[in-house]
Amino acid sequence: MDRARGFYPLGCRFESCLGLVSAHPIIVELLVLRERKGWSQRRASDESGISHGLISHWERGDRQPLFEGIVRYANALGYELILVPKEDNGSE
Repeated sequence: MDRARGFYPLGCRFESCLGLVSAHPIIVELLVLRERKGWSQRRASDESGISHGLISHWERGDRQPLFEGIVRYANALGYELILVPKEDNGSE
């Protein structure tokens, strides 16, 4: 969130988005998706097999996630990570 402009990622209006300045951008997106599903961190932990404490650290920005953790978290929420080519800006 950019507090100066009142911007929340993905239109996040949740109280938990207030401290996301230092959280990994993908974790911010996953947090929004988690809350849109109505899941608590505990439910996300149960579904993903990732400890509740680690999810909490990620969402607060206290720890940076490893790629494997991001994939497991996304999969538990019903998403997968994919690579897409960048848009060609005319320079190579």
